[in-house]
Amino acid sequence: MHAISSLRSSFSPIRAAVLGAAALAAGCTSTGYDATGDDIVIEYGLGGFANPIFERYNDFASSGRRVVVDGQVISADAIAAFAMPDMCYTHNAVWSPHAFSQAGLVPDYEVTRYVASYLPEALERWFLNHHSSLDWIGIPEVGYDALVEIWPEGSCDPVEIGLAKFEAKRARDVRRLR
Repeated sequence: MHAISSLRSSFSPIRAAVLGAAALAAGCTSTGYDATGDDIVIEYGLGGFANPIFERYNDFASSGRRVVVDGQVISADAIAAFAMPDMCYTHNAVWSPHAFSQAGLVPDYEVTRYVASYLPEALERWFLNHHSSLDWIGIPEVGYDALVEIWPEGSCDPVEIGLAKFEAKRARDVRRLR
């Protein structure tokens, strides 16, 4: 992942103070994970500033271990976790991406499209065609069943992957017949 661009506009001291408070609040989030086993298991990712989150996930990728999403990942954590090579998600996964912003106040759709390009193609397509790619405040809750429908290859369960591909093909065939 590459660094996210910084805020380029100038602000008055009052706006800077408000922005600073908002940025501090946004930066007080974290990623809960267990790296004691063969995999790095993400238990939750609350989002926050993109650069530190992307650096954390780049460190995960550099470790050579698989990232397993086993809880809800929001905002930058949602993009970074699902952009990892050889990652997978469990039945507990909830994917909650939304548009990127400058300090939580000004949407940055260019950055949103850029970071979405790191996602697997099916997730990128879903995200960019969903209203959450335009909403920098709200979050969708894409649970396991929806994830399997959108991107079955990412499931950690190989049996589930085969079943999901079968179900997806059957659904496409039914739609074609209508």
